[in-house]
Amino acid sequence: MGPVGSSSIPEALHRAAEGGGGLSFALPDGMEPITPVDLASCAEAGAARLTSWGIRRGDAVAVLGQNRPEWAAWAFAVWAAGAVLVPLPAPALALQSERLAAGLRSLIHASGCRLVLAQPEFLRLAGELGRPWDRPHRGSFELAAPLDRRDPAVIQFTSGSTASPKGALLTHGAVLAAVHSIAVAYQLNPSMDRFLGWLPFFHDNGLFGFLVRPVLTGCPGYVLPTEQFARDPLDWFRLIARTRATITAAPPSAWALAGPSSRRVTAPKWEARRLRHVDGRSQGSGYGSSGTARHFPSDTSERSRFGGLRSWIAT
Repeated sequence: MGPVGSSSIPEALHRAAEGGGGLSFALPDGMEPITPVDLASCAEAGAARLTSWGIRRGDAVAVLGQNRPEWAAWAFAVWAAGAVLVPLPAPALALQSERLAAGLRSLIHASGCRLVLAQPEFLRLAGELGRPWDRPHRGSFELAAPLDRRDPAVIQFTSGSTASPKGALLTHGAVLAAVHSIAVAYQLNPSMDRFLGWLPFFHDNGLFGFLVRPVLTGCPGYVLPTEQFARDPLDWFRLIARTRATITAAPPSAWALAGPSSRRVTAPKWEARRLRHVDGRSQGSGYGSSGTARHFPSDTSERSRFGGLRSWIAT
């Protein structure tokens, strides 16, 4: 089940559909779940629609929007169609400046996108290639030839914080290997572990760590919309308590912002003792702040407040 033995992300998704897990989105109207079976069905329906719009194997298709079930459904639809996913940065809040639009146009052009699937609120930013997203429900699709591990899966852009964004082309094999390596390193147990994240899906750790990984490993995953974290960082910790999440992650700036406030959320409400793995870094970034770690356990006695932690990373 999952990524082991799979040649592509769609194949791994179909294997995952035989088990449990899936994603649950903590939206303003309540928790909205989407199971691996739902995702597999949406992926086939979406792939059929993409093909009807002229998308072919190897074409670049962008997704622009906030963390929603539609984002996840269309990502897997892009892969099911044999196309290459291009995650585009969406604003956490409803800010749509011309500078942002120009930056997105640059990324769309650089990646050679044929289509941009956009959350309706951001459709204007997508330009002439934009189509409003919805949740695909009906339809079937099968590639003439199956994908393999060498096929391209994602064009992942760097953040552009220190230089112009640069796109990295990642294969299906690279994504599956990354998912599998973390599953082994964390000794993931679907009956015990629950992921919880708010990082945007256009961020590498948001996409691979808190969308792809829980789905393909059979672990339940919970998603807090990024804009909700921006409004109230404590909602992150409240949702950890509510869902009994065991794995979470965020960049140092987020821990520095939310860490001091966490002292106001005490057990049993703030059940951080359930966390097994906490990552205080952006995935692969290496960025850190010496001021970040002071908000979190530094010795065994203090760490007992977070009992059960097997990994604590705050660079």
